[in-house]
Amino acid sequence: MGPFLAAILAINNSFLISTQRLRLDYREPAGGAIADKYYDTERGTLSTGGYRVTASLMRDVGELRHVHVLGSFSRAYGYVPYDGHAYIGPTSLVVPLRNTSHARIDDWRLRVGKGFEFGERWLFTPYLAWGYHAWDRTLAAGTPGEFWEYYNHHTVQFGNRLQWAAGRRTVLSMDGRFGMTLRPHIRVPGYRLSRPLGHGPAIDLEVEADQNLGRRVHLVLGAAYSHFSYGQSGVQNGLLEPGSSTDILTWQAGLRYSFQ
Repeated sequence: MGPFLAAILAINNSFLISTQRLRLDYREPAGGAIADKYYDTERGTLSTGGYRVTASLMRDVGELRHVHVLGSFSRAYGYVPYDGHAYIGPTSLVVPLRNTSHARIDDWRLRVGKGFEFGERWLFTPYLAWGYHAWDRTLAAGTPGEFWEYYNHHTVQFGNRLQWAAGRRTVLSMDGRFGMTLRPHIRVPGYRLSRPLGHGPAIDLEVEADQNLGRRVHLVLGAAYSHFSYGQSGVQNGLLEPGSSTDILTWQAGLRYSFQ
């Protein structure tokens, strides 16, 4: 095994813990039903931050080389600006409403794939991925009118990871996966609403720089982009959840321990 492939495999056989900051861009298009473009939006960087833990393994299984398994969990939480509307009683009067929401966003991910070498410095790993996303949303947080919404969905995606050893201690990784949401759902206990949502695309892109500091310890910097959308729910108790689209940008910095 050459030193450059060894540098890549050190990353793929490791445990990573990192801090992260998350910027949320959630939109419910109004489609002309009201004067504004959106029913509501939540846009901004979550005030508190979060963390992510990742375990990765790449081993030869019999004659099959570079079999890869990766699992991760992340959580981000904090306050974010809300820009929406209030609906006055049984009338059709709609007034703009600006407030602050609180969010807790959890993501579980699991992937299985196989790596292929290209020259001395490149490793290409196609994989299948499963994910679970949950958004615990408190609107009008800290006011007498606050209420809670809970969104969640599963994802199934096909992805590819491309890794390049820039040197014996430096590796750059690029990751893209594409698929769809499964079993999306919303629950709003205060309004007795609990309905499935429509499926939509799920796209994730990531980039990461890893620097080996010695003694199996690595410094990691990275960024990730995630997009998914929900279709409109059915009606329950005279209420429904409109379709929506979400974009999430995440920055992370952490330490990796390699057991390769």
